[in-house]
Amino acid sequence: MTRAVGALACAVLCLPAFAKGREWTVLPRPDDAREFQVKHVSHREGVRTRFVIDRKYPDDGYLEAVGAALNEEWHPCSVSKNGWVAKVDAKRTPPVDLQVNGRIWINRERQRLLWATIHYESSPATGAPTPANDTQRVDVLEIEVSDTDDYARSMKLECTSRDGEDDVILPKSLYIDDLPFPETLRKFKMEAKLQYAVVIRTNGRVGEIRLESCSTRTIGEWQFVEISLDACGPIDDEAREALSKRRYMPAMKKGQPVAVWGRLFIEYRLHR
Repeated sequence: MTRAVGALACAVLCLPAFAKGREWTVLPRPDDAREFQVKHVSHREGVRTRFVIDRKYPDDGYLEAVGAALNEEWHPCSVSKNGWVAKVDAKRTPPVDLQVNGRIWINRERQRLLWATIHYESSPATGAPTPANDTQRVDVLEIEVSDTDDYARSMKLECTSRDGEDDVILPKSLYIDDLPFPETLRKFKMEAKLQYAVVIRTNGRVGEIRLESCSTRTIGEWQFVEISLDACGPIDDEAREALSKRRYMPAMKKGQPVAVWGRLFIEYRLHR
C-alpha cells in the first residue's frame, strides 16, 4: 500500500499550567425545563447536560444565560458562523429541518471547553428557514482537553486571552496546509514530534525560534523516544526552514497587532 506523508502543526500561546479539577460548571436550569439529563461523556473526561424548553424562534436567551453564569476564568470564542443556521439532517428517516445556534467558551486555567447549543427540529423536512414549532432543545457539553488553545485552533476558533483589563486575540495561522515531510524522516521511515518556543511578530512572521524538545520513533514502535536536541539537528533544520515561510495573523490588542511568545508543536506522521 502506498504511504502518504504529511505533517500536522499547531501553535498555542505559552500559558501556565494549572491542576485539573473534577468540579463541573453549575448551569442555569429554566423552571420549565423538561426531559432533563446530565451524563458523563464516555470518550473523554466531561459532562453533558440536555433538556427541552418552550421558546419562540429565534429566542437565544439561554445562551445569554450561560454566558452570564460563567466566571472570569471563561473566555468566549468566535466561530465562522455566528447566529442561527438552518440546515437539513438528511441522515434521519424522514429528514428533519434544523435551526441551530451555539456558543463556545474556553477555560485555560482548568483546561476546559464548554459548548452550548440550542436548536429546533421540524419533521418532515421542507427546507423552511424557520421551525414549525416552539420546542427548543438545549445541549451543553463541558470537557477537559489537553490544551485549550490547541483544541480551539483545530476547530478553527478565535478565543480571547485576558491580559489585565484588555483582551489579546491569539495569533492564528493563515495557512493550514501540511508542512513538508523532512527527507531525513522519509529516508529512515520515521516519525517525529518537535516543540518550539517562538515569537510571532506584528507582521505575522515567525521571529525567534527555540527548539525545546524533540522525539522520534521508527514505524512499528509504539512510543516516541526523547532524543537530544543535537541529535535532532537535520529534522530541526528542515522544520525551521518550513516555519520561516509560514505567516500568521498576529495577536491583537486594542485593535493593534502585538508581538507575542508562543509555543509551536509540530508532529510529522506517516499516514498508512
